[in-house]
Amino acid sequence: MNSARKLKVLVWNEGVHETLNEPAHMGRIYPDGIHGAIAAGLGEALPDADISTATLRSNEEHGLSEETLAGTDVLLWWGHKAHAEVSDHVVDRVQRHVLGGMG
Repeated sequence: MNSARKLKVLVWNEGVHETLNEPAHMGRIYPDGIHGAIAAGLGEALPDADISTATLRSNEEHGLSEETLAGTDVLLWWGHKAHAEVSDHVVDRVQRHVLGGMG
């Protein structure tokens, strides 16, 4: 990797468990969401990387706009309960970027 350019990592999480506090201990274990915990760990391991997060309810595009994905080198996707809630056009966009090697 060119040291002049930071690695851009996006941690995506549906965010459903934390929002519903389901199971009941989720909010206590992950006060910043599962995505926040993953991003924090990555930040420790990759201090020079630009790490951001998004969730299913970040915005109408689930935090996965064309611009966001075009500027992302690595997408880490954590999902469990709400895959069906991700809009089909967003899924198609993510697939295109992943298969294209990301930003």
